[in-house]
Amino acid sequence: MPSRTETGSAASPSGERPFPRALVRDLQGLVRLLYRVEQDADVPDTEGRLDRLEEAGRAFADALTFAQRAGTGKVPASAWAWVAKGVRLLRELVAGQSEMENLVRVAIAALEKARPVSERPKSA
Repeated sequence: MPSRTETGSAASPSGERPFPRALVRDLQGLVRLLYRVEQDADVPDTEGRLDRLEEAGRAFADALTFAQRAGTGKVPASAWAWVAKGVRLLRELVAGQSEMENLVRVAIAALEKARPVSERPKSA
């Protein structure tokens, strides 16, 4: 039986850190919750927040799909690219909302720890 890590993913046979499926699912769940809150608000969505939340949710779903297809092998860069897109959108959506920003920041920090060095954004 494969070992499990705190991220909720089976350990990779190559010794790489596993793809953080549970963290990505948590972020996807947060997006769903934010969508429901926005949808139930009595304020019209003039800024397109619902569309951007849908886009973020799809990005996390696509990341999970690509990671699932990889099985226990190396997760393709495309999965990490979808995670990065979802994270970018989610950060934009919670900017200025201190409690949500803090929650998202903690989740993203855990996600970044799990990301292989080869898949981290290049700093300029």
